[in-house]
This record gives sequence, C-alpha cells and structure tokens, in this order.
Amino acid sequence: MMSPRTRTTSLVCLALAGLPAIAAAQDVRVEIRVPVEIVAELRAAAHVVEREIRRETAAAFRDVMTELNRVTRTDAFATGQNRNFRAQQTARETHTLALGANGQLELKNISGDITVTAGSGTRASIEIIRTSHGRTSEDAQRGLDRVKAVVTERGNRAVVETQYPNERQPGYSVDVDYQVTAPAGTALVITSISGDVRVTGISGATSVEVISGDVSLQDVTRLSSAKSASGDIVLTNVGSDGSLEAGTMSGDVTIRGLKADRVSIDSIVGDVLASGVASAAASLKSTSGDITFDGTLCRNGRYEFQSNSGTLRLTFAGDTGFDLQATTYSGSIRPDAAMNLKVTNQSRRAMRATFGDGGATVVATTFSGSVILARK
Repeated sequence: MMSPRTRTTSLVCLALAGLPAIAAAQDVRVEIRVPVEIVAELRAAAHVVEREIRRETAAAFRDVMTELNRVTRTDAFATGQNRNFRAQQTARETHTLALGANGQLELKNISGDITVTAGSGTRASIEIIRTSHGRTSEDAQRGLDRVKAVVTERGNRAVVETQYPNERQPGYSVDVDYQVTAPAGTALVITSISGDVRVTGISGATSVEVISGDVSLQDVTRLSSAKSASGDIVLTNVGSDGSLEAGTMSGDVTIRGLKADRVSIDSIVGDVLASGVASAAASLKSTSGDITFDGTLCRNGRYEFQSNSGTLRLTFAGDTGFDLQATTYSGSIRPDAAMNLKVTNQSRRAMRATFGDGGATVVATTFSGSVILARK
C-alpha cells in the first residue's frame, strides 16, 4: 500500500509533469510596466550592494589569511579529527605564573578551546590539556611528544603558545585546551585558529580573535576587540574605555549590556542583536541579516545601522533628540506613532524626520527589508 507521503509526492510529480503540456496549449503573457526612474534606482542600488559585499568579503578574507600566516606556518594541525584516528592519548600540566594584579597574558592557540576566569590573588594558574588522536596508541603518543604548549614568562608578562612540528600529513591530530584562572586586572590577548573562547570577569584590557569558533565574553570591562571569521559572538555586560570592535564573517553577534565611547559591530552573514547599549557613537552592519538595537543615544552622537538584506528594528531609550535619515529600497519605514516624529521629507523609500531637539544623528539604511523604530 502506498504511504500518504509517497502518494502526495506522486501527485505533485504528476502535476509538474503536466505543466509543459498546459504551457504549450495556453500562451499566457503578463506585462508589468515599471517606471524608468525606479529601474535606474534599483540598478544603482544593486551595484552598491554588490560592491559592498565584494569589499567586505575580500577584506575579511585578507584578515583571515594574515592571521593564519602569523599564528602558524605548519600543516600538522590541519589534519583534524581523521576518522581513522581512533586511538587517544591525553596529557595534563599546570603552570603557575606570577603576573601580579595587573600583568599581561598572551595566549596563542591552533586547535582547542580557551577558558579564562577571574580569580583572587596575584598569580595566574593555567591548566594545559593536550588531547592527541592517532591510528594507533603509538601515533597518538607521538602527537603528545611533538605538539607542545610553550610558556614564556618575563616579569609580569607571560606568553603561552601552542607549537606544532612542520610535518605534512602526520599520523596524528592534537587539540590543546587552556583553562586559565587569572587576576581580574590581567590584560589578555587571545588568538586562535580553531576553537571556542570564553572569558569571564576580566577587567584588564582584552582582545580576542578567532578564525573558526565562538567567542563568549561576560563581565569584561575593558574590551577592545572580539572577532571570529566563522562563529557566533556573544557579549554580556561588557565595556570599553575607548572604541570596541566586534564582528564575524559567518555567525550572529549578540550583545546584552555594553558601555563604550564608540561601538563598531559587523556581520557579513548573520544577525546583529544589541540591547542595553550606551555609547557616544555606534555603527552596526550586516551584509545579510537583521539588525536589532536597543539603547540610549548621546547628544551629538552619530548612530549608523546598515543591512543589505535584512530588517532594522531600532528602539531608543531616554529623551535624547535625534535627526533621522532612513532609506529602504524594498520595504517600509515604520516609526511608532508614540514617537511623535516631525517628518520633514518622506517618500515611499526614504524618510527624514526629527525627534525632540535633534541632538543626535541616526542613519538607517537597508536594501531589502524594513526600518522599524520605537521608543522605550
């Protein structure tokens, strides 16, 4: 007996098979006339979108290759978890570093997760976990013997770096995980090729850059950079005493609670969600994704929101006035009636308006999507 799913599929196939005969028997033509000026605008906008995508993709690819070449020049780590590497060997070691209350720690990893948590005292503790896989136990052990985590300490500064031998297609693959407890005031510089990074409770200057992996930072109060070429960025209750940059080529950027002088957030393929933002200036961009913003504006600040393919949902807290410049080529501009915007110029695809005394500047642009505005 034929199943309901098979029966439905057969009916669909029969219907599709009959379409050519129907088309041959009946010539249907639909004429749509589009004003010349609209066609010109759409073509110009499409060229702008294409140039922007090419520019951002090329720049991001250059950054990825530069980082790959800078961190390592070996092919050993690229083997990955081969299906034939069923044997496993693990080694653990712990290092204690006298960094002081405000020292600096730099972590350079190739493959493996990094976790940093704030602790008490003036010393940092680093547990290094090396996990090697190979075809045999001997191969896995060879990976442990050849892949090392080198710790260099000079005064209140330390560098921990994963080093692989320069081998082509080795019979093993090794992941190195770092589990760190450091004084809260430690300045952190973290770079990694493949692996997730999680940092909690660090108040020293912090920057994190990952090629492939998620970045999760919480209660980090002097963050300057959080980037991943492929992975999600999650920032919770973070701050910066200057400019803060966060972005990913492929992934979402989620921010809940942020204070900084200036914020720059980018995602090429993914959504950007930023809530509880307090900044004197902000730039949020997504080439393909929605942008959701919830925050306060500063007088004389400039706030730019741009998506080539996505909807902009902007919610402003407080009474700071602003001048609005909103544009969409395929969508609508929908301010909340309670905002009482004073519209100075409006068309189907653009709006210029003022809220209050117009102290700040808000620029919202999307090619395919709507602009939705509200007040808290």
